[in-house]
Formats: sequence, C-alpha cells, structure tokens
Amino acid sequence: MKLYNEMSKTILYCKILIVIGLLFSCSESSQEELVPEVEIRFGAAIADSRSLIEEPASMGRFSVWAWRKHQTATTKNQVFDEEVITYDANISSWTYEYPRTWHLNNTYNFYALYPDTITDASYNENGKLTIPRLDIRQTDEYNHTKVVDLMKATQYVEVGMNPPEAVNLTFTHMLTNVNIDLKMHQANGEAGDVMEVTYVLLNGMNNVGSMQNDVWNLSEPSYFWDRLNTPKQLSVDAQPCFSNVLMIPQTIAENQVMLYVLYSYQQEGGEPMTKLLETYLPAGEWKAGEKIVYTGTIQVDNSIVFDTPQVESWGTEQVGGTIIIQ
Repeated sequence: MKLYNEMSKTILYCKILIVIGLLFSCSESSQEELVPEVEIRFGAAIADSRSLIEEPASMGRFSVWAWRKHQTATTKNQVFDEEVITYDANISSWTYEYPRTWHLNNTYNFYALYPDTITDASYNENGKLTIPRLDIRQTDEYNHTKVVDLMKATQYVEVGMNPPEAVNLTFTHMLTNVNIDLKMHQANGEAGDVMEVTYVLLNGMNNVGSMQNDVWNLSEPSYFWDRLNTPKQLSVDAQPCFSNVLMIPQTIAENQVMLYVLYSYQQEGGEPMTKLLETYLPAGEWKAGEKIVYTGTIQVDNSIVFDTPQVESWGTEQVGGTIIIQ
C-alpha cells in the first residue's frame, strides 16, 4: 500500500511537471507565433543627385536577404533569400511576391543588393557579400552609360510588440566614378587653334573581379573605351570627355593605366590633322563611393599635363550619393 501511494505521488508529480512544461512552451510559442498580420514592407525610394540614376524609381528592382532571431533563441531563421523587390509605378511603392509578416520579439537583419541581375551574388547571415564574378562592362562594352551601378544596403530592425511600418534601406555605392576632363593649352586658345576629341581609351586597370566576404579580388588588367557620339571641342576651360565611368575600387600604380586620346587639331588658317595622344594616368586610389576627376591640359607638343586629381562624393551634399528606401 505504501509503495502504491509513493508511485501515485510520483506519477502525479510527473504530470504536474508535464503541465508546467506545456504551459511554458505555449507561452514561448505565443510570443513567437501569435503575431498580428503586419506585412514587411519597403517604401518609396528617395535619392540624392546621382550620376547614372537620377530618379528613385529608376532603380526598378533590387534583391534582399534577411534573417530574424527571437530574443530567446540562439540561431537565426532566414526570412528573405535573394527576394526581388520591384517598384510598382501604379501605386508608387515597392512590392514582392508572397508577403512575409513580422514576428514579435525578434531582431531582423536586412541586406540588399542592386542590381538584382548579378549572377550568383549572395549574403550570408552575418551580412558578408560574395560575388563570384563581376564585369562592369557586362551590359554594353561600348557604352559606359550601361555599365553596372553596383550598390548595397544594410539595415538592422528590432521588433518588440509593435512592428515598424517599413524597412528603411540606405544604398551606398560600391564602385568608383572615374572622369577625365580635357582642355587645350592657353597658347593654342590665344592662337585661335581648334581641337576636337573623338575617342578616349583607358587600358591597364581592372574591369573584372570577384568579391568574397566583402573583399575584392581583381582579375587581369583590361581596357575600357568610349567613342564620343559627338566630337567634343576643347577650349582653355576643361571639358568632360570621359564622364561617369564606373570602375572597381583599386590602387592605380605609376605607369599602369594608359590614356589614349584621339583628336583633331587645326591651326588657324591651316588644314586639320588627326593626332593620337598617349600618356599614363597619375597614380592613386580609386575608392568605393568616390568620384575622381582627372583634368589634363593638352600641350603644344602633343603631351598632356594633369592637375592634381580631385576626389569628391557622388552626391551634391557630400553624402556618398546614397539612395534611401524608406
């Protein structure tokens, strides 16, 4: 009898423990799963003045990766895996397929990449970006206005009991905006000479590379050229001849990148002559999100003298030319 009573107490104690465990489990589950149907949204884009995409909606689409982690959990759950976010002009908003809803008491990490056409690009859960191969000339080798304008964005969102209305993403440029402005020598201007540039070529920098965990690995040196649709007539004031060309960030060594300029030269009252100028760009750093301008003066002897390269941000207010999705 005594043994029976002890066994009964033991069974009752076990049942109590099971009930307590179930209640605790339900409490945790309710925090995680009982979520109001609030969709994760991305708002309209607001852009600073930029060199290639002037209107926010011109981004068109970008890809998003995201992970969430409950405040009591030790592992992350993936929410978005290279999800394409598209701008819908009819409703002036960003949309995507199969809407996701917010989970309460979770922290979210969002990572975005523009454009969404970069083959096999991916983020890991720690926000490190990998791009197996990127050729900035991949759209049109002979039209620099169609090169890839590579941008990325990161956003951290902590969700308590009130999910946010939208995810705010700030895109920053991953490439360098390279520009070459040319002018004629003062003596040529005073003499009434005429110079017209028809063709500009750079050779020796890297247009192809890969990124592993946010670090660029450059391929063999290559070239990039631009045939001007309309010949650019030079004066004693600098004229843009190679504008808004995007390059992979890299170090330019002495005597590495060769500049070729094809131009016509005509002295006052004389016949026009075609000349090819060859020279090296000054050494320096091409950094992500920066606009670098080389200004060169073509000399009487067909050489060129460069001023100190000017470096600035892409935006008009020195903010790195960001695009804000909010």
